[in-house]
Amino acid sequence: MASRAEAGEAAAPYLVLRQLAKDVNVRLSDPLDLDAKRPFQALTVANHLGVAAVTTRDASGGTCHILNMRSGSWIASLPESGVTSAAWSTKGKQLVLGLRTGELVQCTVEGEVKAQLAAPPDADRSLLVEDVRWLENHVFIVTYNTVSEEMVHEYDVFVVLRDAKSQSCTYAAFPLDVAPPFGDVERAGRRYIAALRAWDREKHLVFMANTPSTDVGVLDCKADASGPSAWNALELEDTSRPALPFSSTDDASDTAPIGLEFDLTATDPVDDPNAAAKGEDASKKLPAMPILLVYTNDGVLLAYHVINTDTSEPYPGM
Repeated sequence: MASRAEAGEAAAPYLVLRQLAKDVNVRLSDPLDLDAKRPFQALTVANHLGVAAVTTRDASGGTCHILNMRSGSWIASLPESGVTSAAWSTKGKQLVLGLRTGELVQCTVEGEVKAQLAAPPDADRSLLVEDVRWLENHVFIVTYNTVSEEMVHEYDVFVVLRDAKSQSCTYAAFPLDVAPPFGDVERAGRRYIAALRAWDREKHLVFMANTPSTDVGVLDCKADASGPSAWNALELEDTSRPALPFSSTDDASDTAPIGLEFDLTATDPVDDPNAAAKGEDASKKLPAMPILLVYTNDGVLLAYHVINTDTSEPYPGM
């Protein structure tokens, strides 16, 4: 599912699969009237099966509204204030809200609070939650930024691991930001994440993009390890790292990602890039691989094969 801005303060949701099939009936509903939630600035939209958690900046400092994208109706506004980001649980039954205080609040869609997670205890400055992703029941990927009235790009990316019994949390900062602000820094930060799960030795492969960055980076979690040591920020070689091109309009301006997703429908085998180095036949093929799609702000769709050379098995679900 996708949405686009309409004239004025409105957004229109579309079914992407219908659009790819050239079905003219791709719009799910009439344009969504965003004026009904004025005054606000949309910060994030987390979609799960047609129900979106829309985080807005308003007089309260930030609110999360629940929107049925199929009917175009607003369902509820959660009572928590100072909300800066939101994410659904893997089953879509609960939400985790990131706050301007740096805290995380786990709640139901009715607003009932189930748990609260504090900000990183050893932070050297006041932090807000720029982005949060709920990967497992007790595993979160959180991007923090400095609290400031000005636009800043001072990011710290953490994996937050909650102990199921004690409910205590371990906060492990990655040594580097895999999507650093080395692009158009006049753009406010916005994280886009697409993840692969349970692929051979990889429990998680988390691909991350950021609007002021021209790089798409990767966080990985090994299946044969546990705790913070299982997580790594991968430093890919230049020839293997997805990088956004200059703008197609002037060949000089940096572009920004505005969407990130996987295509798992590929069927064609791919070349093994390490075949020659391993002394194998250079024509050796690997099974069809996931394709990472990156949509840029100037309307260009980039596609990259994600090749796992450690296994001859296709990605589960393909």
